[in-house]
Amino acid sequence: MRNGVFDAQAYEKYSPLRMSLEFSWVYGIGFAALMSILVHIALYNGKEIIARVRETKTKHDDIHGKLIMQYPSVKAWWYLVMLVASAAAGIAVGVGAHVGVPWWGYILSFAIAIVLIIPVGIIQAVSNRQPGLSLVAELLSGIVLQGIPTGYSILKLYGHGSLAQALSYAQDMKLAHYMKIPPRQVLLYQGIGIVISVVIQTCLFFWLVDHIPDMCRPEGYPWVCRSTNLVYSASIIWNLIGPLKVFGEGSPYSPLLWGFLFGLFLPIPVYFLQ
Repeated sequence: MRNGVFDAQAYEKYSPLRMSLEFSWVYGIGFAALMSILVHIALYNGKEIIARVRETKTKHDDIHGKLIMQYPSVKAWWYLVMLVASAAAGIAVGVGAHVGVPWWGYILSFAIAIVLIIPVGIIQAVSNRQPGLSLVAELLSGIVLQGIPTGYSILKLYGHGSLAQALSYAQDMKLAHYMKIPPRQVLLYQGIGIVISVVIQTCLFFWLVDHIPDMCRPEGYPWVCRSTNLVYSASIIWNLIGPLKVFGEGSPYSPLLWGFLFGLFLPIPVYFLQ
């Protein structure tokens, strides 16, 4: 890497990327899981999703829905205003910080969250486990922002992070729905909690960096930041080098791409056998 950009000559001179067997299999299984989840939701829940969308404004036969109707609801345009304002602020901060990601990269990350929120939400509602589909952000960032390592962090933060936060808010709203807590109060408390947590976490981060010597380095044990180093390694794989080099033709890891095809067809016979 030179001046924050991939140096192809230095890469070829040094050596191609090598991953451990465990690390490579994680990606292969992740490719299969990504396609399997999407196909599974389409087969098992596709008709239900369409029906639910059509009846959202007309059907209120659920007893909890009837009881919660006594409280003023949150207007749809409130959410729209918060979405536009927060998205604009996030894009402005990223572009203003000159991290190397164009403005449309942030729009792409938000689109990832919008597309995946329903399938991931259904899987989480059924299994109580949220599937880690950050691989989508990793793959797209490596394709459209190849050579810019910060692109990985941006798309994962704004894409996968937004998805996780949206599902967390939906989970709180569902609990409040059953407990008959007014929706506007839930929105207010969520907003207050977000502001407080952002301020505290930001202040704590800078305090740790300023007061712990050799933080995130082997010399600073136990403050070695293992997860941070994992993110750094992933940013090198997906964005600096890029998936076309790591998993492309001639790479020892190219067979892992068969995971996409395997995950695409595996749920189909299972569905018809049931």
